[in-house]
Parts: sequence; C-alpha cells; structure tokens
Amino acid sequence: VMTGQSELAKLRILTEEYDEAIDLLNRSLLLAEEGEDHEGMIEAHRLLSEIYEKLGNAAQGFHHYKRHVELKEQLMSQEKQNAVAEIQLRMEIETADKEREIFRLKSERLELEMDHKAKELTSLAMQLVQKNEFLDAVATRIKSLRNSERKRKHGRGRERRIAEKGTG
Repeated sequence: VMTGQSELAKLRILTEEYDEAIDLLNRSLLLAEEGEDHEGMIEAHRLLSEIYEKLGNAAQGFHHYKRHVELKEQLMSQEKQNAVAEIQLRMEIETADKEREIFRLKSERLELEMDHKAKELTSLAMQLVQKNEFLDAVATRIKSLRNSERKRKHGRGRERRIAEKGTG
C-alpha cells in the first residue's frame, strides 16, 4: 500500500498534481511511520521536499528535506551499528573457537603428561620391588651365613670340649 501510494504520488508529481501527490505522500508517510518502515519515510520526505520546493514553499521543503536527511543518517547509523555488532559477534565466535582449541590442546598435553608420569611411577615401583627383592635375598643370605658361622663355632666348641675331655 505504501509503495503503491508513493508510486501514485510520483505520477501526480509528473503531471503536476501536487495537492493530490501531497495527500498520497502524507498517507504513505503515516503508514511508513506506523510500520516503522524507515526507507518508506525517507522516500516520502524526499518527495515532499521536492514538491514544496516546486511550489515555492521553502520552509516546508526544507523541513521535509531535513527530515529526509536525518532519517537517512539514522538508517545509515543503524546499519553501521548492525555491521559493527555483526563483526563483534564474529570476533567473539572466533575467540571462543580459538579458546576451545587451546583448551583441547592443553587437555591433550595434560593427558600425555599424565600417561608419562604413570609410566615413570610404574617404572619406579618396579625398581623398588626389585631392590626389596635384592635386599630380602641379601638379608636371607646374611642370616644363612650367620647360622652357618654359629654352627661352625658351636661345632668347634664341641670338638674342643670333646678333645679336652679326652686329654683330661
């Protein structure tokens, strides 16, 4: 409806039916404002400024031209803000992706370190077991040697006593 009215207004401007074009554009402007159609409002104000300029009404022409420029700047500013917001969102997504990759790599590195430490711990445990077995074998051998030495000493003492009894 809005675009249709704007197009009819353009035809009325071409045929110099300015009053009808103004009515159509004012209705188009109301509809654009209700629908928050910024481009429709910009176009309506531009056309109204042209009509009032042709009619020699500089104040109304300037008013509509000024509104046309203000709305256009607002729209461009909003588009820039949207573009900046989109860029920021992309950057945040990229940062999150990079952080996720860093976390994954750190996690992978920690797992490798844990595996290495577990292997070291297992190796140390095996070395301790081997040392304990060696120390147990040495202790057993020492006991065995002590027992043998006692038996020999005990056996010599017996032989002496027997020899002393025989000579005495």
